[in-house]
Amino acid sequence: MLRTSLDLCFRNLFSTTPGNFYVFTFEDQISNVVQRLGELMQPNVAVLPVQNISWTVPQMAADRGRWHSFHNANYRLMGDWRLAFMPHFARKMGHRYVMQLDDDSYILGPVGTNLVELFDRHGYLLAARNAQRDPPIVTWGLPELARFYLVTNKVMPETLFEFCEPQSIEGLYSEYKRIKLEEGLLPKAQLDKLNQLGLRSRGGWNRTILFGNCLMYSLEWFFRAEVGAPKPKQNLYRACDVAQDDAFGHTTHLAPNCVRSNAGHVC
Repeated sequence: MLRTSLDLCFRNLFSTTPGNFYVFTFEDQISNVVQRLGELMQPNVAVLPVQNISWTVPQMAADRGRWHSFHNANYRLMGDWRLAFMPHFARKMGHRYVMQLDDDSYILGPVGTNLVELFDRHGYLLAARNAQRDPPIVTWGLPELARFYLVTNKVMPETLFEFCEPQSIEGLYSEYKRIKLEEGLLPKAQLDKLNQLGLRSRGGWNRTILFGNCLMYSLEWFFRAEVGAPKPKQNLYRACDVAQDDAFGHTTHLAPNCVRSNAGHVC
């Protein structure tokens, strides 16, 4: 799948939007990935390792009895990596934009335009291939967190309330559907506690999200204070500095939070 994803980038993207393609994987998989990519290992492609010892669940999440849904540790850490490492790495490498791709994300036809120039010309900050409604097990609690952020920072969103019922801050809550949460394998004990809270079973945020398997965003935008990008640990900066020197040379140990076989294209 990764080979197909990269091949399609060469066919349909790089001719109009030149960029670098980074693949992160565990060190013992480096040679295998490079071998499988074969002739696609061009000068703008780098396969970079992550130290196995750093790919661990943080202590605050060690109690797996509190985990929701069926996703494993690697899948959960992937989301952290995409926010905590990838943008910082790309900025250290001198890039202005990131295109986030899964290893099974396929650009099926010619893009036909330089996406960087398109973003610059129109002032675009973020673009996604698709919007979808995630299941409640994935988004549970997210609108409450968003509401806390908006109220605490006195921010008025431009379009968020269009996806809420009612279309105001009062509609920014998780609709409680026990059956839907059961489908996500939420533990019965947690469901019983939720039942006792008397949560609203109608209205709320409709769970529309930008599908993260193919999106592009401005790093200048990502690091704005209002976006709230978390600050990485000091060792993350050091890892980015090392990667900047060696990304297209010898293999380099990168950072505490990278993902197994995750591909990203940066411009």
